[in-house]
Amino acid sequence: MCETPSIRPTAPELTAAVLGTEIDGDPLTIHADLRNSAPVVWSDDPPIWVLSRHAEVAAVNKDTASFSSASGILPLEIGLVYDEPPSMMHTDPPEHTRLRRAVAAGFRPSRIRELEPAVRKHVDDLVDRLPVNVPFDVVEDLAAPLPLMVMCDLLGLPSSDWRIFWEWSDSVVPGAGELSEDERERLRGGLETLLRDHIRARRQRPSADIVSDLMAAPGDGAPLDDDEVYILLNQLLVAGNETTRNLLSGGLLALAQRPQQWARVRQIVASGDSAALSTVVEEMLRFTTPVVGFMRTAATDTEVAGQLITAGEHVLMLWASANRDEAEFGPDASELVVDRSPNNHLAFGYGVHFCVGAALARLEAELVLTAMSDRFGTLEVAGAVHNSASTVVAGLRKAMLSGDSAVPAGASPGGPR
Repeated sequence: MCETPSIRPTAPELTAAVLGTEIDGDPLTIHADLRNSAPVVWSDDPPIWVLSRHAEVAAVNKDTASFSSASGILPLEIGLVYDEPPSMMHTDPPEHTRLRRAVAAGFRPSRIRELEPAVRKHVDDLVDRLPVNVPFDVVEDLAAPLPLMVMCDLLGLPSSDWRIFWEWSDSVVPGAGELSEDERERLRGGLETLLRDHIRARRQRPSADIVSDLMAAPGDGAPLDDDEVYILLNQLLVAGNETTRNLLSGGLLALAQRPQQWARVRQIVASGDSAALSTVVEEMLRFTTPVVGFMRTAATDTEVAGQLITAGEHVLMLWASANRDEAEFGPDASELVVDRSPNNHLAFGYGVHFCVGAALARLEAELVLTAMSDRFGTLEVAGAVHNSASTVVAGLRKAMLSGDSAVPAGASPGGPR
């Protein structure tokens, strides 16, 4: 039976830590405490319900009729009113359907297949430059440049400029870098200028990239206008970088901390078992969960696990907690198990908002695991590990790793694979 609106279970210390108003302690431990003691809990500051179990997070994420994205997707957006949606993620069907259909055309299977040789070359070039038996920063040297290079290829922009795109991307994600608000504003302005100039150029001279695909894609009978294309490109550049970067860096760090799991990955790569390699990537996605969670707003009075959520109230879906839920993944949910199956993780979201670039991120991860397995016989943590301060993206600013050569004695570590 549903509780009355006045009865709101609270856990101020836990929700304050999760929402970033009083960060103290390990977030994963806090998530576990929420799942066990307050799985549907109210926060007064900011005013929002926090969901931490897999079942409720999946249900709300899927139910776009009862829970809207149009009033914001992050707690910091509570109270903001937009003249137009700042991203596709801020829309509901049917508007979301129209925009997603346009973006999906650029991520069609044939386009991903066309991209694979270029992605493979980027991976091989980056991994071949990693030193053997010498510490390297897996973020700076591999996980950050790769998805940015790939996204630049997809957008028809120079991949050699990946570092400035990294700065631009971090300026958009709250807490992702150590920039002042003035610096963030300057960088966001630079990104907007570049993307809008690029859109105008493609209007005059279409090319074989996703920008031209977006312009040609019908949206309810009419092509997207420049503002809509800009919003989509901005989202693709940021989302395509932040999530894959943190999947790769967090996943490789976790494998470096678990020698037996790394040995199993190398065994899978050597066997050529593509299905097993895909299973490894899914577990990396679950374990790292690059996006901590997103917000929805109740469009109508509804119940979640017997608790009344009234129309207009906000709900935070903690994907990072849902992906460690023992009720869904078993008693070893807090561990990385590369052979885990089934694996119904929510790292890419769920329902109509499922990540449109999921296939590309999976491809990049599979190619990185293959190249790293061919180059390094072992992986270990070899220095500082610095986490991002963001409560939106679970990521690393720096992670020093090292490994010995996987190449037989007498062969060149950087030679052909």
